[in-house]
Amino acid sequence: MLSRVDNLFLDKDVLDVGCNTGNVAVCVARDLGARKVVGLDIDRALIEKARVGLKKFSGSQGGAKYPVSMPLTYGSLDVPGLPHANHFPHNLSFIQGNYVLENDVLLELEQPQFDVILCLSVTKWFQLNWGDAGLKRVFQRMFRQLRPGGKLILEAQSYSSYKRKKNLTETIWRNYQSIKLLPNQFTEYLLSEVGFCKCEVIGSPFHPSKGFQRPIKIFSKSMGSPWTEAIAPSEDSVDEPPTASVHLAPSPVAMETETIATAGESNPEPDSRPPSVSPIEQTPSSPISAN
Repeated sequence: MLSRVDNLFLDKDVLDVGCNTGNVAVCVARDLGARKVVGLDIDRALIEKARVGLKKFSGSQGGAKYPVSMPLTYGSLDVPGLPHANHFPHNLSFIQGNYVLENDVLLELEQPQFDVILCLSVTKWFQLNWGDAGLKRVFQRMFRQLRPGGKLILEAQSYSSYKRKKNLTETIWRNYQSIKLLPNQFTEYLLSEVGFCKCEVIGSPFHPSKGFQRPIKIFSKSMGSPWTEAIAPSEDSVDEPPTASVHLAPSPVAMETETIATAGESNPEPDSRPPSVSPIEQTPSSPISAN
């Protein structure tokens, strides 16, 4: 699906938030021309699996060893730097960490450093574990970390899928009860409150299970507005108004409308679209699983 958008990742610095075991990150780094890809997940076990998988690509590319007699006989050699240092698998790394900042004050420290940020099937876990405030902080951080003209690629779970996970922990139950920002309001919030200037819908990925057929949206950050530095625009600045345009990529699957309706519970939506999602809270006392 993402490969249908021309040059979306070509020579770009990319962050994959909630990368799971890294399959999507590997695809972007290896097949779609990204300059650098960072996969981030809060689950240490998933990150370890991603790193083990990455070693399989680079394990046969170790440096050659030469006997000590070589430099003694022929002298030192002018050896160039590592070739293809920004090519796969050297352009991909995995980091374990929590993307949700502790408070809004820390947002002021964020600087633009990525051209594309992937957020695929993780908004539900942000919201269930940290509530509306946590999810809003995530969106604000993504905006600030994007360079001018940067793209946020968002695939959000529908609200109807939250219900099946609401009893996992007491914290999740409380957050579920207090949710005000619904998934079908994310687009308006990102355009009017966060500062993105445009939204495009590129389609829904084909999957045998209907619940995985969620629309993927691309939110664009303005090229020249003061908002590109994540600050409020000055009075004399002129920025293009936020717009939401829809571009449907060819797909055998009809676009899924984000609603709160539960009429589809006879064919419930899966909790995640593998392999890009990982639950946010995973401790021995919390039965959240990657499913």
